[in-house]
Amino acid sequence: MTHEELHDELYDLAEISAQIAGLSRQMRDRIERLQRDELWTQDPGFTSLDQALGHALFLAASEAPPLLKAITAVTGTTPKPSPYGS
Repeated sequence: MTHEELHDELYDLAEISAQIAGLSRQMRDRIERLQRDELWTQDPGFTSLDQALGHALFLAASEAPPLLKAITAVTGTTPKPSPYGS
């Protein structure tokens, strides 16, 4: 890998990281809106906001294993959870 290719790759990773951070902020904003407007009450399947958010977490977690597997395959180590939380 040339210096230019490495630079491009690092730039791409930084860009992906920024996108993830933006999605995290968007998620927090949408959760706050759900909480404020009680939009979750429009779905008879949910009896509480916690239940609705738990379902969203379940759906997100279903996408995590392939990502974790890919990261582990490339780096040779399993990423550890952040001590900083969200």
